[in-house]
Amino acid sequence: MVSEAESHAEEAHRLREVAEARNAAETLAYATEKSLAENRDKIDEAEAATIEGRIMELKQALEGSDPEAINARLQELQQAAQPLAQAIYAQAQAGAAPDGGNGGTTTTPEGDEVVEDADYEVIDEDEAAKKA
Repeated sequence: MVSEAESHAEEAHRLREVAEARNAAETLAYATEKSLAENRDKIDEAEAATIEGRIMELKQALEGSDPEAINARLQELQQAAQPLAQAIYAQAQAGAAPDGGNGGTTTTPEGDEVVEDADYEVIDEDEAAKKA
């Protein structure tokens, strides 16, 4: 039984590499497609077309079972998606501008006050009335 497991260890290792590469690639492709759809207006059309092309290449690599090819296309998509990520990050930073120091309370963009956690003591009103 041990010798059989050892004889299949290399095959199992290769299958694991393929599965890990596929999972990472599918996750990146999905997330990049979603981000591109939501934020396409924040980047140039040429950059958007490049990202779409890299997604298609990655999906084609996923049809095979070569983890090196999948990982290579994954890296290419990551590099192509950098301008999109930078644009999203820049927008997030612009939206999180520091406020003017309002005495410790923070407000959301809509002007609602944010409640912060604090320590408190529960006082039974009946007992307090008896002691007084």
